[in-house]
Amino acid sequence: GVLGDARAIPALIAKIDYAGAPGKGARSRRINKTNINAARALAMLKTDAALDPIVRLTNSSDQNTVQASLESLGDLGDAKGVKTLTEFATTASHPFIRKTAVIALGKIGSPDTIAPLILSLYQELPGVSFYLEARHSLVQVGPTAIPALLETLDRKNASVEAVRLTDGQPIAEGAIEGKAAFVLGVLRAKEAEEKLAKAMTNFYRTFKTDETVFASIPGAVSEIAYSLGYIGGTKAQSAVEKIVGDANPNLRIAGVESLVEMGAKSSVRTLTKVVKSGTGDLKSVMDAIAMLGGASDASTLTALAAKNEALKSKSEAGLKAIEAAGTCKEDLACWGTKLADANATVRRRAVRELGWASHQESLEGLLKAAEDDDPRVRIAAHSALIRLKGVDVAKLESIHKTWSKKSEYRNANQDLKRTIALLKNTQGA
Repeated sequence: GVLGDARAIPALIAKIDYAGAPGKGARSRRINKTNINAARALAMLKTDAALDPIVRLTNSSDQNTVQASLESLGDLGDAKGVKTLTEFATTASHPFIRKTAVIALGKIGSPDTIAPLILSLYQELPGVSFYLEARHSLVQVGPTAIPALLETLDRKNASVEAVRLTDGQPIAEGAIEGKAAFVLGVLRAKEAEEKLAKAMTNFYRTFKTDETVFASIPGAVSEIAYSLGYIGGTKAQSAVEKIVGDANPNLRIAGVESLVEMGAKSSVRTLTKVVKSGTGDLKSVMDAIAMLGGASDASTLTALAAKNEALKSKSEAGLKAIEAAGTCKEDLACWGTKLADANATVRRRAVRELGWASHQESLEGLLKAAEDDDPRVRIAAHSALIRLKGVDVAKLESIHKTWSKKSEYRNANQDLKRTIALLKNTQGA
């Protein structure tokens, strides 16, 4: 029949064997394959009549059928399937089945998916976390999740507070705030800026004064710093500046990358002081100066290279970006020409400048940058595109499909997935 023909629904339902067929024999394979294909076809038809048969198939004795049915509930997109998916997402004993349900909840994205998805940020099975799947699903849900995430950040989410890990212990200190912060940051939740800045400052104080502190504390500081970078603002900048001089390389890197993300050019003075101290990881700080500094900051990078041969190549790349800043200054058309520069650091600086300025005329150039050879240029392009209107999401989906299996772009691809989800929310897709 014709693809999408609703007249096929009764025939599809009639072929379903709800009991399923355990085992690997030919009969079992035939029955289960038929059930799986029926569930997927019903979901594609996007009809109310599909819900009940697919829900019933989640009780199949065949695990593959259960998985396919949960996926189909997500593809169907009917909010009436949330109750079933929530049960699997929060109680299923098989990790992959639970992950499938969490992903399906994100595809539906209705308000009643928020509570189980936030809970899934923290629940675990032995050796298995659902954090990555849950946080992406919450990004798909979008801004409607922000109030509940703020409640979680404030430690007022009773369900999360009641979670116990597989060893019976409560969630590690800082982990509740850190995980909620990640999603709030990606969602650019401006209303979270002050709360996150305060939380990060408090955790950092604990890290510096308590010798028995758990690793989860600096982890929370780092996670919140990145989130503040996405959100930006004076409180965010002030809080993040406090950690860029820390000897802990993870904190320093999180701090400087956060300042770059928010375009905090006034922080170059702080970054210069860190570089002149000559201690700790200096490459990340030099890179931030290359992204944020002006012509007058070239001497900082030159002096470092003269003192330390190991920093010479980083200095040279940074100097090219600084030179471009001296040439282009605030001229966005000039920065647009730098998108095609042979030097990746210059291209990344150009992408950042155009993104900070929300330069709509650079839309096509920034879309091309999302497929740059350098993964850091790609990530910068994603950040820039989020600030623009009329982004071709289908083009970004095509880029993701093309490069999703390339390990050298793993982080960029994950960031691209989040960018696509954000843009779909913004555009009402």
